[in-house]
Amino acid sequence: MKAYSLLIILLLFPTVMAVECGEWIYESTVLTEDLYCDSHQGLIINADNVVLDCDGHRISNSFYHDGANVHVFDSTDVTIKNCVLNGTHVGVQIDAFALTLINPIDYLGLNKIINNTIHNTDYGIFIFGAKNNTITNNTVWNTILSAIDTSEAGNLNITGNKIYSRGEPLDIGASGNLIIKDNNIDGGEAGAFSNLINSAESLLFTNNIVKNVGELIFINEIEGAIIVNNTFLFIDRLGTGIYFASGSNNALVHNNVFYTNYYGVWGVNLLPSTNSNISNNNFTGMSRGVQAFTSGHVIEHNNFWVTTDKASEDNGNSTWRNNYYLAYDEEEEGCYDSDQNLVCDDPYPLYGGDNHDTKPYNQPSGWLKNFKRPSGSPILMKKILTIALEPQEAGA
Repeated sequence: MKAYSLLIILLLFPTVMAVECGEWIYESTVLTEDLYCDSHQGLIINADNVVLDCDGHRISNSFYHDGANVHVFDSTDVTIKNCVLNGTHVGVQIDAFALTLINPIDYLGLNKIINNTIHNTDYGIFIFGAKNNTITNNTVWNTILSAIDTSEAGNLNITGNKIYSRGEPLDIGASGNLIIKDNNIDGGEAGAFSNLINSAESLLFTNNIVKNVGELIFINEIEGAIIVNNTFLFIDRLGTGIYFASGSNNALVHNNVFYTNYYGVWGVNLLPSTNSNISNNNFTGMSRGVQAFTSGHVIEHNNFWVTTDKASEDNGNSTWRNNYYLAYDEEEEGCYDSDQNLVCDDPYPLYGGDNHDTKPYNQPSGWLKNFKRPSGSPILMKKILTIALEPQEAGA
C-alpha cells in the first residue's frame, strides 16, 4: 500500500528541481529558476508521461539560429507548459519520426504544448512525425520563419493561441484530422506570407481572427474543408482571404467576415478546386468577393459590400443565387423590384464570363427578412461603406 501511495504522489506532484542547460529530462519537473543557455539545446526530453512545468520561468539561448529551448523526441504524452522561451532556432521542437516508422500502430503521441510564451525564434513550435498533438493557449510572437510548423503530424488541434509572425504564422502539413479554432493570427507589418494548410484528411477552421497575411489561408490537397465563423482582415495591404489550390474540393465556407480597406484584395479564390459551397459570408471593400474559375460551386446568401461591378467573378459554370450586391441594389444600377419581394427582377451579370446570379437580393441578408423595403428608401449601410471604405489604389 505504501508503494502505491508513493507512486501516486510522484505522478501527481512533479519534482521541483534545479536543472541545467543541455540536461536530459526523464521525469516530470517544475523549474525553480530561469535558464540562460549558451549551448545548442536548452532542455531535452526523452521519456513518456513527462510534464515540464516552467512555472513562468524563462529558457533562452544565445545560439539564435541553432537548437531548441525544449526538444522532445521519440516520446509519448509529454506536456510542456507555463514556459517563456526565446532566442534560439526553435522554441519547442517535437520529433517522433523514428517511433512512427518502428511502431506506427501503437504510437499515440498525445503531446501537449500549453500556456507558453515563445518569441524571437526562427520557429515558435516545430513538430515532425508526431501525432495527436494539442497546441493550446500559447502566445507566439516575432518568429522569423513560422510560428507553428508541422510535418507529418497527424490529428493536430491548434486552439486558443495568439500568433504574431514575421514569416508564415502557420505552415501545417498534417496527415490526419486538423482542428484550428479560437485563435488570433496576425501576419504583422510584413504580411507577405501565407497560412499554409496542406494535405490533411479533414480540416475544421472556426472562430479564428486572421489578419495581414498574403493568403490568409492557403489550402492544398484537403477534401471537404469546413471554414466557418471566422473573421479575415486586410488592413492597408493586398492579398487573398482563402485560396483553394489543387485537390481541395467540396469545401464549406460559411458565415465568415472578410474585410479590407485596400483595393486589390480578393475574398475567396476557387482555383482549381470544385464543388464547394460559399454561403452566408460578408465581403466588405474588396475588389473581388469570390472568384470561381472552375465549375460545380454553389455561391448563395452572401453579402457583397463591394462598390464595383467586379465584386464576383465566374469563368466557369458554378451556381450563383440569392446573394446581395452593393453594386446592384437600386433601379439606377439595373435592379428593379416590381413585386416588392426584395429580389431584383433580372439576374445579376457576373464579371469575367457569361454567368449570372439568378435571383439577387436588393437588401443585405434579404433572405432573412420578412418585411418589404419602402420604394426609394436609402440603405444606411451602403452610405456608410461608400464614405468610410472608399477603395485605395495600391501604392496610393
